[in-house]
Amino acid sequence: MFRPAADGLLHTLPDDTDVLFRPVRPEDRERIREGYEQASRDTRYVRFFDRRPTLTDQELDGLVLVDQVMHVAWCALDATRPGLPGVGIGRFVCDPGNPALAELALAVLDEFQGLGVGTIILAVLYRRATELGVRELWGHVLHENEMVIRWLRDLGASVEDAGEYQEARLPVDGETASGDSPTAIHFRLALAELDRCLGSDPGPQ
Repeated sequence: MFRPAADGLLHTLPDDTDVLFRPVRPEDRERIREGYEQASRDTRYVRFFDRRPTLTDQELDGLVLVDQVMHVAWCALDATRPGLPGVGIGRFVCDPGNPALAELALAVLDEFQGLGVGTIILAVLYRRATELGVRELWGHVLHENEMVIRWLRDLGASVEDAGEYQEARLPVDGETASGDSPTAIHFRLALAELDRCLGSDPGPQ
């Protein structure tokens, strides 16, 4: 169950860890740098398609300097540890020529994968996309990232071969995750909880 917090919302994971979900801010720069450096090389590769040990200053600027309209970004922070270290992040960036189309990206630290963090971040982004008139979220996924490909398909995304990558397209039309898979059910429950906790507006005004 979600609980409102001063700058976002709190949710208790199955392992009893309280996680704060809130919009990304410029002061998250070092938190994101540390999270990236703590991720395994494989996690870096599937998220950034690169195994470099750190991010450049320019890349960090692009991750934290967001307007929450054309570029929407939320993070997940471990509320049980000092300094609220980051455990996950997600964003979508609208196409300037067609704001109804937005590129999606998600990343969750290895130790928090499989606990629902990614699903909750996606639910927040999905609701925000609905408010902003985004009709489709798309993203590239590596061919070998079969777990994420299955996850996206269970949510109602189409996934097609795009050469070096697979291209996933998730409609934002109220029909997402209409199936009865555990993934679809979990996502619908997350959306319903968000609506009860924050109404139809999880994003900043």
